[in-house]
Amino acid sequence: MIELSVVIVILAMFAAAVVPNMATSIESAKRRSFRVSVLTLARRAKVEAITRGATVNLSLNNGDFQISSGSETDSTVIGSVSQAPGIEASHFTKAGEELGEGEWLIAFYPDGTSDGGAFQFDEGSDSTSVKIAKKDGRVSVTDGALDPGDTSETEWEAGGYVQSN
Repeated sequence: MIELSVVIVILAMFAAAVVPNMATSIESAKRRSFRVSVLTLARRAKVEAITRGATVNLSLNNGDFQISSGSETDSTVIGSVSQAPGIEASHFTKAGEELGEGEWLIAFYPDGTSDGGAFQFDEGSDSTSVKIAKKDGRVSVTDGALDPGDTSETEWEAGGYVQSN
């Protein structure tokens, strides 16, 4: 009986040490999955615009990142990702201007270009910046806070596509 009690106590101590770590790991995996899903959704917006031959919009409304096609008054949602607990999307920019969550909308066009813009994920004290290039709709990710003055990835390069003789 004593041996059985000792085994039960050891198992209880092991469980008490492992369960909190498992919960933390599960939450961390959910946040990582959310970030990957949003990046995939942004990249999918470009592909959908090219495939459909129509403008596709990426926006954040009420905590959901979504891509949609059609006009602002009559749009069809193609895909969406709900915001994960513990992560806040913030600092939305478009054409170098800071916008609010409900105002932020980036259009992807059938030729592969976009409006260009950026946003930031905050998770505690860590930040991740996502930029969408205007000239080719490319989505890039960097660690750290978004620099609102940096428009190098979101604006056209002067003379970048001018044919020279």
